Amino acid sequence: MAKSILREQLKARLDEADNRTLQLVQVLLDHDTGSDWWHELPTEVQQSIDRGLAESKAQKGIAHQDVQSMLAVWHTK
Repeated sequence: MAKSILREQLKARLDEADNRTLQLVQVLLDHDTGSDWWHELPTEVQQSIDRGLAESKAQKGIAHQDVQSMLAVWHTK
């Protein structure tokens, strides 16, 4: 859909929107900085996430279901 058509459709819908919807759109627009939050993370956090993703791809670690089972056992002790 062309940007100009989308803009006109949204304008028409906003003209008829209730106050709650207008407030939600305002919050959305206020928080859309156009930047990726990844770059706001500290380098150490990015590296830690990257290591975790690499371990997951290599199928290292413990499956979520297994962790849930372990926690259930530990919780009953």
